[in-house]
Amino acid sequence: MTNREAIQILENSNELLSAQIRRLQGASRAVSPEGVYDTLDYCKAEYEAVRMAIRALEMQCLSERKVKRVSRYYALRIIDTREPKGLFYVIEDGYYIGIDNSTGHANTEAFKTREGCVEWLRDSYKEA
Repeated sequence: MTNREAIQILENSNELLSAQIRRLQGASRAVSPEGVYDTLDYCKAEYEAVRMAIRALEMQCLSERKVKRVSRYYALRIIDTREPKGLFYVIEDGYYIGIDNSTGHANTEAFKTREGCVEWLRDSYKEA
């Protein structure tokens, strides 16, 4: 199983847990048995655990992917179409232009060194 497949499974689980929480909240308003509150607390804890697991897997996926150097044409295409997702850089007029498209927003920043550019790309993803 790939990390992407694992993330998809966790996201599906998260949606199911979220729906269960909403159902239990409705039941607790109508009946309020003690067992419903226990189950609701359990589902909320599971929901949070799944959410954190998704985030950890996304971070792992990114760390396994390399920052990719792209051509000027491809960089403009990424910025224009917001695809593909990932971390990229292009060298333009002696500057390293970082493109953080990990979330589909294509944030850019210019740097004098490749190291500074790569560091920014990796740090910007961690903050997202």
